[in-house]
Amino acid sequence: MTVLDEFYAGYLHYTVSFRLWTDTCRQLADCKGSLDERQALVDETLRLSMCVAGNIDEVESLIADTLEYIQSEDAGDPDLLGAISPITNNLKEDRARADDYIRFVMRRRSGS
Repeated sequence: MTVLDEFYAGYLHYTVSFRLWTDTCRQLADCKGSLDERQALVDETLRLSMCVAGNIDEVESLIADTLEYIQSEDAGDPDLLGAISPITNNLKEDRARADDYIRFVMRRRSGS
């Protein structure tokens, strides 16, 4: 498996976990259920936001090696190289969202 394959796999994990997290956040926002049902959704969104953050860590750790691989093995494919910048920006934005959510829930749970 090449570093590019690892990058693709990590990015897939990140996008799936991010989609699950945003879907669960929507469910929570629309929830008219009991306190226990809402609490279960809060717990699930917290778990998923931590998965998103972990998957972003994995993808970010592969970016430098992926760029190097593309430049050396794929003859510097401009399309692949050009795709990395928007991906990096998305990762930063989505990390900020996930981290904000984690902090919010943890503050609420600690009573702050």
